Amino acid sequence: MARRTKLTPTPFRVPRVPSPGRQRRVFERQGLELRPLAGPDIPLPPDQDAELQARWQAWQEQVDPVGSLPEFIVWEWLVNNKRQRAGIDFMYQHPLMGGRTEFGGFVLDYYFPLQQMGWMVQGLRWHLNKPEDRARNMIAKMILTGRGLTVVELWEDSLLTRPDFVLEKAWQGQELESWRNRG
Repeated sequence: MARRTKLTPTPFRVPRVPSPGRQRRVFERQGLELRPLAGPDIPLPPDQDAELQARWQAWQEQVDPVGSLPEFIVWEWLVNNKRQRAGIDFMYQHPLMGGRTEFGGFVLDYYFPLQQMGWMVQGLRWHLNKPEDRARNMIAKMILTGRGLTVVELWEDSLLTRPDFVLEKAWQGQELESWRNRG
C-alpha cells in the first residue's frame, strides 16, 4: 500500500511592480520618453488614425448593416490583402439557421462558404461583460462547430493592436484569445 505524504503549501508572494511614477523618473533620467502606443515602429491606435477613420466612414455608407471599426478592419484586410470579393468569396453578416429571426439562429460576421468557416468579430464590451453574453457566444460556437463549420472568434483588442497577425492566423483557421478572456 502506498504511503501518503502530507503536502505543505508554499507561501505565495505577489511580485512587486514599480509604480508608474518611478518608471517615468527612470526613463526621464536616461533621456527617454515613456509614451504608450507611440514610436516609429508602433502604428497609431486606430481611433487616432484619421485616414482609417475616413475609410471606415465611407465603408459604413456602402454596407448594410453598418459595421463596427473592428469589422471594417477585417473587411479591408480581406479585400486588400487576400483579394476576396464580398458576396462571392465571403458573406458579411450572414444568417445561419434562421438568423436572428428564428430561435436558435445565428449571424456570422464573416462567412466563407468554400472553406466552411465563419468569423465572429467580438467586441469586449458586448461579448465579455455579462455571463449570459459569454454563455450565448459559447453555445453559438458549439452549435456551429457541431454543424461542421470552423468558427474563429476575432477579439476587438487584438484586431485594434495587431490586425495582420490575428487575421493571418484566422485565415489559417486558428484562433487567438483576447487578453481579457483569459482565466
